[in-house]
Amino acid sequence: MPGLTVQENVPLAPLSTLGVGGAARFYARATDRDAVAAGMAWAAARGVPLFVLGGGSNVVVADEGYPGLVLHVVIEGIETRLVDGGVLVRAAAGESWDALVASATAHGWGGVECLSGIPGRVGATPIQNVGAYGQDVSETVTAVEAFDIPERKVVSLSNRECGFGYRSSRFKGADRDRYIILGVEYRLVPGGAPAVRYPDLQRHFAERGSAAPTLPEVREAVLEVRRRKSMVLDPADPNARSVGSFFMNPVVSKETCAAVEASALRKGPRGAETMPRWPVSGGVKLSAAWLIERTGFSRGYRRGNAAISENHTLALVNRGGAAAREVVGLAREIRDGVHAAFGVSLVPEPVFLNVSLGDEGSGNWKPRAWARPRHWIPTWPPVLVLWSPTHTMPARNSRPLLVRTRSFSPTPTSRLVVMQPPFLLSFRIAASSSNAARSPSGPPTFTGMWTSTRALRRSVASPPCRPAENIRSTRSLIRSRSSSAMFTNWTPIPIRSCM
Repeated sequence: MPGLTVQENVPLAPLSTLGVGGAARFYARATDRDAVAAGMAWAAARGVPLFVLGGGSNVVVADEGYPGLVLHVVIEGIETRLVDGGVLVRAAAGESWDALVASATAHGWGGVECLSGIPGRVGATPIQNVGAYGQDVSETVTAVEAFDIPERKVVSLSNRECGFGYRSSRFKGADRDRYIILGVEYRLVPGGAPAVRYPDLQRHFAERGSAAPTLPEVREAVLEVRRRKSMVLDPADPNARSVGSFFMNPVVSKETCAAVEASALRKGPRGAETMPRWPVSGGVKLSAAWLIERTGFSRGYRRGNAAISENHTLALVNRGGAAAREVVGLAREIRDGVHAAFGVSLVPEPVFLNVSLGDEGSGNWKPRAWARPRHWIPTWPPVLVLWSPTHTMPARNSRPLLVRTRSFSPTPTSRLVVMQPPFLLSFRIAASSSNAARSPSGPPTFTGMWTSTRALRRSVASPPCRPAENIRSTRSLIRSRSSSAMFTNWTPIPIRSCM
């Protein structure tokens, strides 16, 4: 395809800071907008899934690799212009984030100095609402340029339209599959006062008697603090091969905070008197690192070749030759341990590619529904898939679960599929009410339960079902909607019309 060179079986581990994972079945570098559009068209024409890769600093790749196209966005270019006492910096998605911060602080432009040393590319910053040491990019982002996949055009989204939250945005939430980031515009302040809000930074400058540090001095202080925690890329540092902080600091209710404090007091002398907490909108933010340490996971704790960093509790590192399953297993062990000890569920920060941390044992499971992504070419019939990772529904009560949602009834033949591991599936397929209105006998239904995907495939392809247009496999449907990729180890099942 013009402007795009597609390679096969390209290893992904060297393209990620964690250094784990297998190969991409297909791989291409996108150096401009046209290449991004070409990559999308290439994947769509061949019916393969698409994953957009940036700097690889926040992704955990499965040992099996990725069965689709990995589109590596490396668009470069930076433009600046002065406006009303500020400077607008427009950077392409493939630009190095830390290089941009270094340039801004060298010019005396305030607003991003505390985000020094963060690996990755500009395009990832609005997705994660990247933040550290008292700053995040939502404070400076004025616009995000992105390719709108369903509309097949380039759009510009304002700060408000980005839906920023704590380490989140619309690009990470409801619209995670809708946009490919092409560039970001930041408004910085020439000669602006640096942000020294974080205790580590305040302590750093207090020890040096510096009451008014400059922007470059704050950048160097942040880099020094990050180096002590092995949170800057350094090939010589065995603790630096990670994805940064693996878990987000949980935000809990005041009641949960009090319960955690009580649990900590019962655990001994290093109890709740030292428990970090910060009031935030919607509750109280707790320290994930503190919870992990009080649960009994010490720095250096290992699971095979994956370990907790010796310098930073929140970093899970590849100690050399680690497999993705070891990293994921360690993360799951930590998450479940914290929940058992304190009743708090830790949420991972990185993107999981073709591998899942899973929700089992997290204690806060809620049914997750995936509807057909809007950017797919319309298929018939549409399908809603709901998955329960527990063993409590619907198998024990032997009743298929029927979900009704106003947003999922666009046609007279909507379908529902309910799934439950391990390889125990139950579903009910029914025509919608609009179809029932035309049928005096009401909507036809077909209900069944199978103990294997093979049995399910046989049953949905046999009477009373009649074949209809195959709308894609369940595996592809789920992978396209969730970074945790919960269905990646399941056999693809064609969902067909049953009338």
